[in-house]
Amino acid sequence: VVRPTNLGIQPKRIDDHTVEFTLPSFESRKVSVEFDGNRQENLFVVGNRKDADKPAADAPGVLYFGPGEHEMGEMEIGDNQTVYVDFGAVLYANFVVSGSNVRFAGNGIITGKKMKHWGNTQYACGDVLFEVGPAGKEYIENFTVENLTFIDSPSWTFMLSHISGVRIENINMINWILNGDGIDLVCCQNALVKDCLLRCYDDCVTLKVNHGNRYDCSNVEIDGCLIWEDIARGIVIGPEAGNGYIHPARICNVDIHDCVFLEHRGTSEGDNVRAALSICQWKHPMDKAGHATEISDVTCRDLYFDNISKDGTYIFVWQMPDQTESSYMRNIVFENIEVNNSNKTTNPVFQVVTNQNHILGMTVENFTVSGEKVLSEGKDLICTGNISDLQIK
Repeated sequence: VVRPTNLGIQPKRIDDHTVEFTLPSFESRKVSVEFDGNRQENLFVVGNRKDADKPAADAPGVLYFGPGEHEMGEMEIGDNQTVYVDFGAVLYANFVVSGSNVRFAGNGIITGKKMKHWGNTQYACGDVLFEVGPAGKEYIENFTVENLTFIDSPSWTFMLSHISGVRIENINMINWILNGDGIDLVCCQNALVKDCLLRCYDDCVTLKVNHGNRYDCSNVEIDGCLIWEDIARGIVIGPEAGNGYIHPARICNVDIHDCVFLEHRGTSEGDNVRAALSICQWKHPMDKAGHATEISDVTCRDLYFDNISKDGTYIFVWQMPDQTESSYMRNIVFENIEVNNSNKTTNPVFQVVTNQNHILGMTVENFTVSGEKVLSEGKDLICTGNISDLQIK
Protein backbone atom coordinates (compact mmCIF):
# COMPACT_ATOMS: atom_id res chain seq x y z
CA VAL A 1 0.00 0.00 0.00
CA VAL A 2 1.22 3.49 -0.86
CA ARG A 3 -0.38 6.27 1.17
CA PRO A 4 -1.86 8.88 1.22
CA THR A 5 -4.48 6.80 -0.55
CA ASN A 6 -6.16 9.87 -2.01
CA LEU A 7 -3.16 10.18 -4.37
CA GLY A 8 -4.48 7.04 -6.09
CA ILE A 9 -1.04 5.41 -6.42
CA GLN A 10 -1.26 1.73 -7.47
CA PRO A 11 2.09 -0.06 -7.00
CA LYS A 12 3.06 -2.79 -9.44
CA ARG A 13 4.74 -5.90 -8.06
CA ILE A 14 7.80 -6.71 -10.17
CA ASP A 15 9.08 -9.70 -8.19
CA ASP A 16 9.27 -10.97 -4.58
CA HIS A 17 11.52 -8.08 -3.60
CA THR A 18 10.49 -5.22 -5.88
CA VAL A 19 7.53 -2.94 -6.34
CA GLU A 20 7.30 0.00 -8.72
CA PHE A 21 5.11 3.07 -8.74
CA THR A 22 5.07 6.60 -10.10
CA LEU A 23 4.62 9.70 -7.99
CA PRO A 24 1.95 11.90 -9.59
CA SER A 25 3.77 15.20 -9.04
CA PHE A 26 6.64 16.84 -7.20
CA GLU A 27 4.10 18.24 -4.72
CA SER A 28 3.05 14.64 -3.91
CA ARG A 29 6.60 13.35 -3.46
CA LYS A 30 6.29 12.28 0.21
CA VAL A 31 4.60 8.92 0.69
CA SER A 32 4.46 5.98 3.07
CA VAL A 33 5.07 2.53 1.57
CA GLU A 34 3.69 -0.29 3.72
CA PHE A 35 4.34 -3.98 3.11
CA ASP A 36 2.23 -6.98 4.10
CA GLY A 37 -0.09 -4.93 6.29
CA ASN A 38 2.79 -3.80 8.52
CA ARG A 39 2.12 -0.09 8.95
CA GLN A 40 4.47 0.54 11.87
CA GLU A 41 7.64 -0.58 10.04
CA ASN A 42 6.93 1.43 6.93
CA LEU A 43 9.22 3.04 4.38
CA PHE A 44 8.95 6.79 3.86
CA VAL A 45 9.90 7.88 0.38
CA VAL A 46 10.71 11.58 0.02
CA GLY A 47 12.12 13.53 -2.89
CA ASN A 48 13.99 16.81 -3.09
CA ARG A 49 15.47 19.01 -5.74
CA LYS A 50 18.99 20.32 -5.39
CA ASP A 51 19.19 23.66 -3.63
CA ALA A 52 19.57 26.51 -6.11
CA ASP A 53 20.42 28.90 -3.25
CA LYS A 54 23.21 26.84 -1.72
CA PRO A 55 25.75 29.20 -0.09
CA ALA A 56 29.47 28.97 -0.61
CA ALA A 57 31.13 26.89 2.08
CA ASP A 58 33.37 29.81 3.08
CA ALA A 59 30.71 32.52 2.89
CA PRO A 60 30.62 34.93 5.87
CA GLY A 61 28.26 33.76 8.60
CA VAL A 62 27.94 30.22 7.14
CA LEU A 63 28.72 27.03 9.05
CA TYR A 64 28.98 24.47 6.25
CA PHE A 65 28.93 20.68 6.65
CA GLY A 66 29.68 18.67 3.53
CA PRO A 67 29.18 14.96 2.78
CA GLY A 68 30.29 12.64 5.58
CA GLU A 69 29.72 12.39 9.33
CA HIS A 70 30.31 15.33 11.66
CA GLU A 71 30.17 15.03 15.46
CA MET A 72 29.87 18.52 16.97
CA GLY A 73 28.02 18.21 20.29
CA GLU A 74 26.17 21.31 21.50
CA MET A 75 26.45 24.37 19.26
CA GLU A 76 25.47 27.93 20.11
CA ILE A 77 24.10 30.02 17.24
CA GLY A 78 23.89 33.82 17.33
CA ASP A 79 22.64 36.59 15.07
CA ASN A 80 22.81 36.35 11.28
CA GLN A 81 24.19 32.81 11.04
CA THR A 82 23.41 30.03 8.55
CA VAL A 83 23.99 26.35 9.30
CA TYR A 84 24.09 24.44 6.02
CA VAL A 85 24.07 20.62 6.05
CA ASP A 86 24.59 19.47 2.48
CA PHE A 87 23.49 16.34 0.61
CA GLY A 88 25.26 13.31 2.07
CA ALA A 89 26.10 14.98 5.39
CA VAL A 90 25.07 13.58 8.77
CA LEU A 91 25.48 16.08 11.61
CA TYR A 92 25.49 14.82 15.21
CA ALA A 93 24.69 18.00 17.14
CA ASN A 94 22.17 19.89 19.21
CA PHE A 95 21.63 23.64 19.10
CA VAL A 96 20.99 26.59 21.38
CA VAL A 97 19.85 29.52 19.22
CA SER A 98 19.59 32.96 20.80
CA GLY A 99 20.05 35.21 17.77
CA SER A 100 17.83 36.71 15.11
CA ASN A 101 18.02 36.02 11.36
CA VAL A 102 19.16 32.42 11.73
CA ARG A 103 18.75 29.83 8.97
CA PHE A 104 19.22 26.05 8.92
CA ALA A 105 19.20 24.57 5.43
CA GLY A 106 20.53 21.88 3.11
CA ASN A 107 19.37 18.36 2.27
CA GLY A 108 21.37 16.51 4.89
CA ILE A 109 20.51 14.92 8.23
CA ILE A 110 20.73 16.35 11.75
CA THR A 111 20.47 13.67 14.42
CA GLY A 112 20.41 13.47 18.20
CA LYS A 113 21.53 9.84 18.13
CA LYS A 114 24.71 10.51 20.12
CA MET A 115 23.04 12.72 22.73
CA LYS A 116 22.22 11.13 26.07
CA HIS A 117 18.74 9.56 26.12
CA TRP A 118 17.13 8.88 29.46
CA GLY A 119 13.81 9.06 31.27
CA ASN A 120 11.08 6.94 32.79
CA THR A 121 7.75 5.52 31.70
CA GLN A 122 6.15 9.00 31.72
CA TYR A 123 8.61 11.39 30.09
CA ALA A 124 11.96 11.63 28.40
CA CYS A 125 14.44 13.79 30.25
CA GLY A 126 17.07 14.42 27.58
CA ASP A 127 18.02 17.80 26.15
CA VAL A 128 16.01 19.13 23.24
CA LEU A 129 17.59 18.99 19.80
CA PHE A 130 16.86 22.68 19.08
CA GLU A 131 16.32 25.17 21.89
CA VAL A 132 15.44 28.42 20.13
CA GLY A 133 14.57 31.56 22.04
CA PRO A 134 15.86 34.83 23.42
CA ALA A 135 18.74 34.90 25.87
CA GLY A 136 18.19 38.08 27.86
CA LYS A 137 15.99 39.52 25.11
CA GLU A 138 12.24 40.06 24.81
CA TYR A 139 12.07 38.46 21.38
CA ILE A 140 14.18 37.17 18.57
CA GLU A 141 13.18 37.46 14.92
CA ASN A 142 13.33 35.41 11.73
CA PHE A 143 14.14 31.76 12.36
CA THR A 144 14.14 29.56 9.24
CA VAL A 145 14.55 25.80 8.73
CA GLU A 146 14.22 24.21 5.30
CA ASN A 147 14.81 20.96 3.41
CA LEU A 148 16.60 19.08 6.22
CA THR A 149 15.82 15.73 7.87
CA PHE A 150 15.82 15.34 11.68
CA ILE A 151 15.90 12.05 13.56
CA ASP A 152 16.17 10.71 17.09
CA SER A 153 15.89 13.71 19.39
CA PRO A 154 16.15 12.66 23.07
CA SER A 155 13.18 14.92 23.93
CA TRP A 156 11.44 17.79 22.12
CA THR A 157 12.95 18.37 18.70
CA PHE A 158 12.19 22.08 18.18
CA MET A 159 11.38 24.17 21.24
CA LEU A 160 10.67 27.61 19.77
CA SER A 161 9.89 30.29 22.33
CA HIS A 162 9.13 34.01 21.89
CA ILE A 163 10.02 34.35 18.22
CA SER A 164 8.48 36.63 15.61
CA GLY A 165 8.86 35.24 12.12
CA VAL A 166 9.23 31.44 11.98
CA ARG A 167 9.39 29.49 8.72
CA ILE A 168 9.81 25.70 8.77
CA GLU A 169 9.43 24.31 5.27
CA ASN A 170 9.97 20.96 3.57
CA ILE A 171 11.57 19.16 6.49
CA ASN A 172 11.29 15.49 7.41
CA MET A 173 11.31 14.25 10.98
CA ILE A 174 11.19 10.90 12.75
CA ASN A 175 11.27 11.03 16.53
CA TRP A 176 10.55 8.03 18.75
CA ILE A 177 10.79 8.71 22.47
CA LEU A 178 8.42 9.53 25.33
CA ASN A 179 7.81 13.30 25.38
CA GLY A 180 9.29 13.43 21.89
CA ASP A 181 7.50 16.46 20.44
CA GLY A 182 8.23 17.65 16.93
CA ILE A 183 7.63 21.41 16.61
CA ASP A 184 6.57 23.39 19.69
CA LEU A 185 5.57 27.00 18.96
CA VAL A 186 5.51 28.67 22.37
CA CYS A 187 4.32 32.30 22.41
CA CYS A 188 5.47 32.65 18.79
CA GLN A 189 3.99 34.98 16.20
CA ASN A 190 3.90 35.00 12.40
CA ALA A 191 4.87 31.35 11.95
CA LEU A 192 4.61 29.07 8.90
CA VAL A 193 5.02 25.28 8.98
CA LYS A 194 4.76 24.06 5.39
CA ASP A 195 5.23 20.91 3.33
CA CYS A 196 6.71 18.87 6.20
CA LEU A 197 6.63 15.13 6.90
CA LEU A 198 6.48 14.57 10.65
CA ARG A 199 6.33 11.26 12.49
CA CYS A 200 6.57 11.70 16.26
CA TYR A 201 5.77 9.68 19.35
CA ASP A 202 4.45 12.78 21.11
CA ASP A 203 2.82 15.88 19.55
CA CYS A 204 3.98 16.58 15.99
CA VAL A 205 3.07 20.29 15.94
CA THR A 206 1.78 22.08 19.03
CA LEU A 207 0.88 25.71 19.76
CA LYS A 208 1.35 26.74 23.37
CA VAL A 209 1.25 29.65 25.78
CA ASN A 210 3.57 28.98 28.70
CA HIS A 211 7.19 29.78 29.62
CA GLY A 212 6.14 33.02 31.32
CA ASN A 213 2.94 33.59 29.34
CA ARG A 214 4.24 36.91 28.06
CA TYR A 215 2.94 36.95 24.48
CA ASP A 216 0.19 35.56 22.31
CA CYS A 217 0.84 32.56 20.09
CA SER A 218 -0.71 34.07 16.98
CA ASN A 219 -0.78 34.27 13.20
CA VAL A 220 0.25 30.65 12.67
CA GLU A 221 -0.23 28.77 9.39
CA ILE A 222 0.24 25.01 8.97
CA ASP A 223 0.10 24.20 5.27
CA GLY A 224 0.36 20.97 3.31
CA CYS A 225 1.99 18.76 5.95
CA LEU A 226 1.98 14.97 6.21
CA ILE A 227 1.31 13.99 9.84
CA TRP A 228 1.94 10.60 11.48
CA GLU A 229 1.24 10.54 15.19
CA ASP A 230 2.18 7.42 17.14
CA ILE A 231 0.52 8.09 20.49
CA ALA A 232 -0.25 11.70 21.45
CA ARG A 233 -1.51 14.44 19.10
CA GLY A 234 -0.70 15.15 15.49
CA ILE A 235 -1.50 18.85 15.21
CA VAL A 236 -2.72 20.35 18.47
CA ILE A 237 -3.68 23.84 19.54
CA GLY A 238 -2.66 23.62 23.18
CA PRO A 239 -2.68 21.75 25.40
CA GLU A 240 -0.87 24.42 27.43
CA ALA A 241 -3.17 27.41 26.83
CA GLY A 242 -1.89 29.96 29.32
CA ASN A 243 -3.27 30.97 32.69
CA GLY A 244 -5.45 34.06 33.01
CA TYR A 245 -4.27 34.60 36.60
CA ILE A 246 -0.71 35.06 35.33
CA HIS A 247 -1.14 36.83 31.97
CA PRO A 248 -3.90 37.20 29.33
CA ALA A 249 -1.79 35.87 26.44
CA ARG A 250 -3.90 33.86 23.95
CA ILE A 251 -3.66 31.40 21.10
CA CYS A 252 -5.33 33.05 18.12
CA ASN A 253 -5.47 33.48 14.35
CA VAL A 254 -4.52 29.96 13.29
CA ASP A 255 -5.00 28.46 9.82
CA ILE A 256 -4.46 24.70 9.36
CA HIS A 257 -5.05 23.60 5.78
CA ASP A 258 -4.29 21.05 3.06
CA CYS A 259 -2.72 18.57 5.49
CA VAL A 260 -2.94 14.76 5.45
CA PHE A 261 -3.10 12.72 8.66
CA LEU A 262 -1.70 9.23 8.06
CA GLU A 263 -1.86 7.73 11.53
CA HIS A 264 -2.96 8.08 15.13
CA ARG A 265 -2.88 5.27 17.66
CA GLY A 266 -4.72 5.05 20.96
CA THR A 267 -3.30 4.64 24.44
CA SER A 268 -3.78 2.00 27.08
CA GLU A 269 -5.13 4.69 29.40
CA GLY A 270 -7.94 5.47 26.97
CA ASP A 271 -6.99 9.17 26.86
CA ASN A 272 -9.08 10.27 23.89
CA VAL A 273 -8.08 13.91 24.41
CA ARG A 274 -5.22 12.73 22.24
CA ALA A 275 -6.12 12.80 18.56
CA ALA A 276 -4.73 13.27 15.07
CA LEU A 277 -6.10 16.85 15.20
CA SER A 278 -6.90 18.42 18.54
CA ILE A 279 -7.85 21.72 20.10
CA CYS A 280 -7.04 21.02 23.72
CA GLN A 281 -7.48 23.98 26.07
CA TRP A 282 -6.14 23.57 29.55
CA LYS A 283 -4.45 26.01 31.86
CA HIS A 284 -0.75 26.14 32.42
CA PRO A 285 0.75 25.43 34.84
CA MET A 286 -1.53 22.64 35.97
CA ASP A 287 -0.74 22.99 39.68
CA LYS A 288 -1.77 26.65 40.09
CA ALA A 289 -5.21 28.27 40.36
CA GLY A 290 -6.60 30.03 37.32
CA HIS A 291 -8.10 29.30 33.93
CA ALA A 292 -6.84 28.82 30.39
CA THR A 293 -6.82 31.95 28.28
CA GLU A 294 -8.78 32.38 25.08
CA ILE A 295 -8.36 30.32 21.92
CA SER A 296 -9.93 32.16 19.00
CA ASP A 297 -10.19 32.45 15.23
CA VAL A 298 -9.04 28.95 14.33
CA THR A 299 -9.72 27.55 10.87
CA CYS A 300 -9.12 23.91 9.94
CA ARG A 301 -9.82 23.37 6.23
CA ASP A 302 -9.20 21.00 3.35
CA LEU A 303 -7.89 18.17 5.52
CA TYR A 304 -7.71 14.44 4.73
CA PHE A 305 -7.56 11.72 7.39
CA ASP A 306 -6.35 8.44 5.92
CA ASN A 307 -7.71 5.41 7.75
CA ILE A 308 -5.92 5.64 11.10
CA SER A 309 -5.60 2.73 13.52
CA LYS A 310 -8.79 1.30 14.97
CA ASP A 311 -8.01 2.52 18.51
CA GLY A 312 -7.03 6.02 17.35
CA THR A 313 -8.99 9.28 17.34
CA TYR A 314 -9.47 11.63 14.41
CA ILE A 315 -10.61 15.01 15.82
CA PHE A 316 -11.12 16.09 19.43
CA VAL A 317 -12.00 19.53 20.82
CA TRP A 318 -11.75 19.64 24.62
CA GLN A 319 -11.74 22.20 27.42
CA MET A 320 -10.32 21.53 30.88
CA PRO A 321 -12.83 20.91 33.71
CA ASP A 322 -12.75 22.33 37.26
CA GLN A 323 -10.94 25.59 36.54
CA THR A 324 -11.23 28.62 38.81
CA GLU A 325 -13.15 30.40 36.03
CA SER A 326 -14.55 29.27 32.71
CA SER A 327 -12.38 29.30 29.60
CA TYR A 328 -13.56 30.40 26.17
CA MET A 329 -13.04 29.44 22.57
CA ARG A 330 -14.34 31.73 19.83
CA ASN A 331 -14.84 31.41 16.08
CA ILE A 332 -13.75 27.82 15.46
CA VAL A 333 -14.22 26.59 11.86
CA PHE A 334 -13.86 23.11 10.36
CA GLU A 335 -14.36 23.16 6.59
CA ASN A 336 -13.90 20.50 3.90
CA ILE A 337 -12.84 17.70 6.23
CA GLU A 338 -12.64 14.23 4.63
CA VAL A 339 -12.21 11.14 6.80
CA ASN A 340 -11.44 7.73 5.32
CA ASN A 341 -12.54 5.55 8.23
CA SER A 342 -12.18 2.11 6.65
CA ASN A 343 -10.79 0.74 9.94
CA LYS A 344 -13.95 1.94 11.75
CA THR A 345 -12.29 3.41 14.83
CA THR A 346 -13.79 2.56 18.20
CA ASN A 347 -13.62 6.22 19.33
CA PRO A 348 -15.96 8.89 17.93
CA VAL A 349 -14.68 10.40 14.68
CA PHE A 350 -15.24 14.00 15.81
CA GLN A 351 -15.96 14.88 19.44
CA VAL A 352 -16.38 18.20 21.26
CA VAL A 353 -16.49 18.45 25.10
CA THR A 354 -16.61 21.83 26.90
CA ASN A 355 -16.63 20.76 30.61
CA GLN A 356 -18.35 23.84 32.14
CA ASN A 357 -16.55 26.14 29.71
CA HIS A 358 -17.83 27.80 26.53
CA ILE A 359 -17.37 27.74 22.76
CA LEU A 360 -18.79 30.88 21.17
CA GLY A 361 -19.27 30.24 17.50
CA MET A 362 -18.33 26.92 15.86
CA THR A 363 -18.93 25.86 12.24
CA VAL A 364 -18.58 22.38 10.75
CA GLU A 365 -19.05 22.54 6.97
CA ASN A 366 -18.67 19.79 4.38
CA PHE A 367 -17.51 17.11 6.82
CA THR A 368 -17.57 13.62 5.28
CA VAL A 369 -16.85 10.22 6.80
CA SER A 370 -16.15 7.40 4.35
CA GLY A 371 -17.97 9.30 1.63
CA GLU A 372 -21.05 10.21 3.70
CA LYS A 373 -21.65 13.86 4.51
CA VAL A 374 -22.43 14.60 8.15
CA LEU A 375 -25.26 17.12 8.49
CA SER A 376 -26.18 16.77 12.16
CA GLU A 377 -24.91 15.63 15.52
CA GLY A 378 -24.79 11.86 15.89
CA LYS A 379 -22.34 8.98 16.07
CA ASP A 380 -19.73 10.72 13.90
CA LEU A 381 -20.09 14.20 15.44
CA ILE A 382 -20.70 14.28 19.19
CA CYS A 383 -20.96 17.67 20.92
CA THR A 384 -21.32 17.90 24.69
CA GLY A 385 -21.56 21.12 26.71
CA ASN A 386 -21.92 24.84 26.10
CA ILE A 387 -21.63 25.62 22.39
CA SER A 388 -23.26 28.82 21.16
CA ASP A 389 -24.08 29.20 17.48
CA LEU A 390 -23.10 25.69 16.36
CA GLN A 391 -23.60 25.41 12.61
CA ILE A 392 -23.37 22.10 10.75
CA LYS A 393 -23.63 22.51 6.98
